[in-house]
Amino acid sequence: MIDKFPKPPSIMMNTDIEIIQEIDGEDGVTEVLVYKGKCYYEEAIRRVLDENRQVIELSGLAIVYTNLVFNKAFIRIDGKTRTIYRTSRPRNPDGSVYSTEMELI
Repeated sequence: MIDKFPKPPSIMMNTDIEIIQEIDGEDGVTEVLVYKGKCYYEEAIRRVLDENRQVIELSGLAIVYTNLVFNKAFIRIDGKTRTIYRTSRPRNPDGSVYSTEMELI
């Protein structure tokens, strides 16, 4: 029986990424670095409907093979800043988090 899915080979981790969380405080917004390293990045335009049935155009998908927890964050890929639209965390058969997948605007 499989306890955990295997991690992909490092050659698939093709892009350097920085995930920065914005924290609201008394002095304004503070930016905190959540993750800096390699990720799997796929740049492809895709259209989805949001909860108000409006069309949103997504610009890519970034996958980090670790469990990351953050609120209100953005990423930097190749010097470009992208907004995170939606995050999902697929799980291993044993219940642990396999990866963090971020759909980008």
